[in-house]
Amino acid sequence: MLIYIPDAPPPWGKFGLLTTLSTPRWRKSRHVLIDIGLRAALASTDVADKLLEFTKKVLRSVKPEVAVVVIPDVACDAEKTYRNFAAYADKFRNLGVKTLYVAHQFWLKRGEELSQAADADIIGIPMRIQCETHCAKKPEICAARFLEYAKRENRELHLLGPAKRTLVEIRNMGALHKVRSFDTAAYRRAPNSRAKNMLNGKWQVTKDVLHVWLAEWLCPAIEQACLYTST
Repeated sequence: MLIYIPDAPPPWGKFGLLTTLSTPRWRKSRHVLIDIGLRAALASTDVADKLLEFTKKVLRSVKPEVAVVVIPDVACDAEKTYRNFAAYADKFRNLGVKTLYVAHQFWLKRGEELSQAADADIIGIPMRIQCETHCAKKPEICAARFLEYAKRENRELHLLGPAKRTLVEIRNMGALHKVRSFDTAAYRRAPNSRAKNMLNGKWQVTKDVLHVWLAEWLCPAIEQACLYTST
């Protein structure tokens, strides 16, 4: 499983670079996931064009072997997201990158139909908020929706910003093998009280403890990470 993060990777696991127009990162990486980022999306009216130029800069600077671009989407609106994908996907393909379609409302018939119609290399599953459902509060719902969808989708599946509790729920369902990749920066805030105590009560991560916090965050879902948690 490939995990995209904005920071330098630890010496274990398989990690790629998460970089956004809102919070750009330029470190060298074999794998990179490129997204517009919420702040840039809200501040711009020509999102696709700005993301296209940003993608060109990332490809020149990072020089990845594999680059994936999240084609601009519209939250909780499968119809508009599909129209965006149809309008912009080829512009990004011409750069030699893989395209990711955000499958909003994938648990509904129309949402699934549109995701199947999208000629995308990778299907992205919203895993932080699914319309009215906050996945951190109701992980069992988000995980169950994903499992049903994954039974009928043969393309690579990427989880977009999953809540830790949702990853654990997917693992408990025996479906973690269906996840090709996911992205996260959630570990930058203390994943638990023990990690918080490492910084004398502060919540924001520092470079010294970043990899420990990442392992702490991943450990409940990914067993390999548990070997690297603090003792």
